[in-house]
Amino acid sequence: MHNILSRRVINHVLQSRSKLRFSASLGTQTPRALEQQSNQNQSNELINTKTPKPSFSSLLRHSHLIHLGDPENMIVVGKIFEIVNNDLYIDFGWKFHCICSKPVKNNSDYVRGAKVKLKVKSLELSTKFLGATIDVTLLEADCVLMGLISSPKKVTA
Repeated sequence: MHNILSRRVINHVLQSRSKLRFSASLGTQTPRALEQQSNQNQSNELINTKTPKPSFSSLLRHSHLIHLGDPENMIVVGKIFEIVNNDLYIDFGWKFHCICSKPVKNNSDYVRGAKVKLKVKSLELSTKFLGATIDVTLLEADCVLMGLISSPKKVTA
């Protein structure tokens, strides 16, 4: 009798496992899984209804770029990314980089990767050339090099 009972239990367990596999392959879920999914969907709906999507004009008005104000005469920090002859190509985080001449004093400290202080005169150099009806940009900003902040050459370990 004990042997027959254990066979029935084993058969019942095997049948229930096969039913679970079959329902999983069909994409059906247990009531508990369905309840968890519906709770998650409800919480997602609550989150979506609580925070309305801000408009573009609102995002622009509250952006850090707008809060910077007029960049003319602003003092910024730039990083030298290229050196050609006596010209330093400096990226300071705006639309265009600037090109400044290497100063005579401490000439050897102005290397690639050095941080420098700049005064912004104009963010974009553009002008009308002879015979042109529209402005042509030079794809660079107009800045004045004010000095060296840090140089990788000066760092000693």
